[in-house]
Amino acid sequence: MAEPVSILNEEYSLPSGYTEHLNQRDINHLFKTQLQALESGLLSEDNFLMVAEPGTGKTLAAEFAIVDNAISASSDVSVFLVPYRALAEEKAQTFQAQLGDEFNLEVESSLGGERHDPVELFDANILVMTYEKFDYHLRNHSNYIPNIGLVVIDEFQTLGKENRGPNLEILTTRLLSDYPDIRIVGLSATTPNYEDVAGWLQGQCSDSGDWRKCALHEGMYIVQDRELVLDKEDGKIRTDIPSYSDYSRVDPIIDYLREDDENQALVFAQTRNKAENIASNLQEYLVENQRSNSIYTDSIATTELKKSISQTDTGGPAIDKLKKCVKHGIGFHHAGISDSIKRTVVDAVEDQTLRVVVSTTTLGAGINLPVDRVYIPKPRVGADNDEYGRDMTTSEYKNLAGRAGRPQYGGNPGESILYADNKLQASGRRDEYIDGDLEIVTSEIDPADPPVVLNLLRECDTVSDVTEYLRQSFLPLSTEFDESTVQRGIQGAIRELSSLEMITRDGDEISLTDIGTATSKQLISPRAVHSAINHLRQVESLDNFEVVDLLVVLASTSELENCRLFSWKFNIDLDKVRQELPVLDIDDDDLENAVLTGCVIADWVGGDDLDDVFDEYQVAKTRTKTDIKERAGPRLARSIKYLQEILGEADEDLDDEFNERLSTLESQVRYGLSEEQVPFAECGITTSQGLISHLQQGVGIEHPREIAEGSVLQLFGEVDDSKPYEFTRKAVNEFCDSPEKERKHTLLDARAIDGPGFMKIRNLLKSNHTEFQNHCEEHLENMDYLQFEPIDESGQDRFAEGYLRVLDESENEILEKNGTSIEIAVECKSKDDLSEGVVGSNDATDVVRKADGQPYQVTIGNPGFDTDAVDDAKRQGILLLTASAFATLVIYAYKGTIHPEKYVEIFTTEGQLDRPDILEILDEW
Repeated sequence: MAEPVSILNEEYSLPSGYTEHLNQRDINHLFKTQLQALESGLLSEDNFLMVAEPGTGKTLAAEFAIVDNAISASSDVSVFLVPYRALAEEKAQTFQAQLGDEFNLEVESSLGGERHDPVELFDANILVMTYEKFDYHLRNHSNYIPNIGLVVIDEFQTLGKENRGPNLEILTTRLLSDYPDIRIVGLSATTPNYEDVAGWLQGQCSDSGDWRKCALHEGMYIVQDRELVLDKEDGKIRTDIPSYSDYSRVDPIIDYLREDDENQALVFAQTRNKAENIASNLQEYLVENQRSNSIYTDSIATTELKKSISQTDTGGPAIDKLKKCVKHGIGFHHAGISDSIKRTVVDAVEDQTLRVVVSTTTLGAGINLPVDRVYIPKPRVGADNDEYGRDMTTSEYKNLAGRAGRPQYGGNPGESILYADNKLQASGRRDEYIDGDLEIVTSEIDPADPPVVLNLLRECDTVSDVTEYLRQSFLPLSTEFDESTVQRGIQGAIRELSSLEMITRDGDEISLTDIGTATSKQLISPRAVHSAINHLRQVESLDNFEVVDLLVVLASTSELENCRLFSWKFNIDLDKVRQELPVLDIDDDDLENAVLTGCVIADWVGGDDLDDVFDEYQVAKTRTKTDIKERAGPRLARSIKYLQEILGEADEDLDDEFNERLSTLESQVRYGLSEEQVPFAECGITTSQGLISHLQQGVGIEHPREIAEGSVLQLFGEVDDSKPYEFTRKAVNEFCDSPEKERKHTLLDARAIDGPGFMKIRNLLKSNHTEFQNHCEEHLENMDYLQFEPIDESGQDRFAEGYLRVLDESENEILEKNGTSIEIAVECKSKDDLSEGVVGSNDATDVVRKADGQPYQVTIGNPGFDTDAVDDAKRQGILLLTASAFATLVIYAYKGTIHPEKYVEIFTTEGQLDRPDILEILDEW
């Protein structure tokens, strides 16, 4: 019997409002996995590990813990960690929609190469990050870590992965040893030795075995016999698959699509080439059999999808293939297409525009899709040769198979089809993958790995100290921890770190050098730092600095493994490269690829078109512009950023010489910009190379400062949509000071919304003396709910310029004091030189002398007031309205959105109000 969600309130003290919110999300009952986790201690004070199949509610269970942490007395931050940036973006959006908006919880995220103020990040209620980003904050902002009450680690089985596992394990070890008050909740799909892992976490655990809300039926397709065998509850179902096409491996997919118009499939391919080929084969079948096949696609939706892709990405071989495929309801998804296109493909699967998506393992973790059947044509990751590929593990297979059948998408049983060439191969693959045991999660820490040891040496002074720290990791619980073997590994790492100038030794005592300390705080290998610094030392000055050389040095490091470009026809004198550049421990093939990658990126940031650069260097067709823009480029940019920060902390001479150039180069490589284009990115205006080129060459704006200094209207008609407002506001914020900044923002407000004409507001803000007074009085006389009576001063200086009354909707006065209806004395002051002066104290407070005893006085000042005037106004109880504030009030008054009570709130304020203050009072931010 399923338990209703009300149990969360009744037995586990979560707020009743939260359980009602779950009901509104159509979540009425708990899954077995969630109930089991709750009963086992999910909301206790202990650390916890939850192991459950994909799609069985682990994220919602984590949400229970986050809500529990948010309502605790401490109200500490909840951190949610995931392995991939795309997954982090999805989770952050989900938490914002489901918790942030509903319960007024602040959700923040810190992703990729972004740099955020840690004060803002750790002041949030929910913080979503990748493992690496949290590791960075753990190393550099440890004083903020005690603000955390809960750390949820999604995909915790990553602990046993060679690439991300060691850093995740050290991160977790540091939390366990240095921050024992922070609660850890791990979520894992495949951890058969969960009790060992939970024991290391010093916590409780739950394991739901193979339970799924939607049953999963696994089977095989035997290519030679064209036979599909699917395991069902009542035995094996055997189906003979007809021959539909020349590509027999797509026939089972075609057969499935023909069965039912609602069927959607996910196909996992071992490489991006194979993903494109399978999708193209399906597309070709559909094209060739348009009249005779019975496979339904929504032609209107697929046409719109193709158009959307065309508008998002300018093209290339992969995008051209994708556009052909999606027109017939077929998509593909891999690292060679941009993140924006990948999101578009995922959205098209979710709204059922696409019937099939063929993916590499980029869709293998965390992202839920409404597919009922998964196909795995070959249980490998990467190429067929062992140098560039490998067989899947059983755990990886199970994780991919588990993508089929998701409860939030109808709840149909899932089906997974694994291919085999013949019966003999089918028998082996069934034993290994379908019926095989999951691999236990083991520690991937290598005590001889220099980055691991350098990270630990920030807190450890000797080999014995490092050994003891590793004894707290998962290493002793998952492998035989032989102390002498571990120490020999550490000694080897220390010898290398010494040769890389990261440490010094004095007997048993080990000290980090300045470079070593700075490097240990960054997620970059010591070898990469050593090579880059040696290169800059050889260069000596900016006069000798060549962008391509630094890029080649960094591209030759381990940071660029698996994302370098390659070409079968690129020839380079590698002996000369090794003589001229400090490249370390890299074979000829990889060095050639590193040189190619460095040259391509150098030409790209030099202003060349990336398509032309690819053609010039004859880059392999399996590599796309996305490999540069979203893989190699960002990784190199991170390395440059880390290098810049390391020099700033540890090498004053190199920092003085190269800091500014490295900062510019980081932006160039991250966004593909020339040196002259970088200011537009640094100011936050735009990172689009095309838009910047248009601004510089088409509009004649060489630098964003020119946007701020020119007319606020200069971009209108030159760039599309809301960009004129966005670009101008950002430039104004960057380069203008108040009151000019507020004046320009006010002019943009006038241009953006209905109300008084732009020219009237411009004239108001540009006028002085009598003109300014006349403009103010004209507007006051025409604003609803205000009654303004100007006073004819007739040349005398002893009367206020006018008196103001606030009226309700029945035209009754509503501003009173001690039961007596009162007026507001108004003065208008404007400087002769609006670009230089501001209204001083004597002019600003003169309204007191003229107010004839009225308790409220306001001075409208153009362009603004000096500090003494503001101080005197507060002391004398006067309201100072800057011209921008008054103009903002006029704009929204003519728009008809100001209620009389808002006028009362404004005109009874003491001190100064500027444009942002008015917008805040009017709730118009």
